[in-house]
Amino acid sequence: MLLLSEDVMKKIVDKKEVINIIENAYRDLFIAEYEMPDRITIDMGDSLLLYMPCIMEDFFSTKMLTSFPNNPSKGLPLLDGTLTLHDRGNGRVLSIMDANYLTALRTGAVGAVGVKYLSRESDKNLGILGAGRQGFYQAVMSAEIHD
Repeated sequence: MLLLSEDVMKKIVDKKEVINIIENAYRDLFIAEYEMPDRITIDMGDSLLLYMPCIMEDFFSTKMLTSFPNNPSKGLPLLDGTLTLHDRGNGRVLSIMDANYLTALRTGAVGAVGVKYLSRESDKNLGILGAGRQGFYQAVMSAEIHD
């Protein structure tokens, strides 16, 4: 089983490749080469558990996030989680990944695909709506377009 922490992922992930993967995922959305049930949300009173499964031909995965609103006041992230990737043929866990970094990259790449198709190479300014880690990765990933 491959364990991918945020530190490891930062060393091995190519941001342009993530953008290309997200762009291809939009194509797959229309040819339905996957099954993605609705997110499962479990209310635990002052916190949430979020489960997001996805099934493809050879693999399946589940991203599990926790949302603890009081965590930022403790110096901890509001959201925390992991993604497990399994072999569809036998159910074996192939990888456990840090979902915080993965989510930041994926969300940033979604915005970057929009920038790719809705901007001109001559454009020099980018407006970011939102803040925190997601806003940061929107800018980081969008900077990969037209460079």
